Amino acid sequence: MIAVRTYFQRIHRVYLAVAVVPCVLVLVGRNQRTPLAVVCFAIAAICAWGMCAVYFFRLLVARRRVARFDFEVCLYCHYPLRGLPPDGRCPECGQPYVKNDVVNEWKRLPGGE
Repeated sequence: MIAVRTYFQRIHRVYLAVAVVPCVLVLVGRNQRTPLAVVCFAIAAICAWGMCAVYFFRLLVARRRVARFDFEVCLYCHYPLRGLPPDGRCPECGQPYVKNDVVNEWKRLPGGE
């Protein structure tokens, strides 16, 4: 049931990588009060806040999409499991599932019920 977390961790790593590059530039030139250092700091701040906003927006959109199916969505491929037996294999990706575990895993994400 770890696929949901790995999906959001993968997204988080991409956003983090984009935000970290300007931060490193700021740290390298932190003792310099040059216009370049100020511009790098501004870019780092904008990237960090922007990437956080994008990350949480995507998380919110994903949770709303999953909530439409009463959190009965495959953790691996996001195929809706509504109307399928309580346990079995996902028809889309073939991964085994137990609906109660799937619902609990989705609800444990930030913003869960």
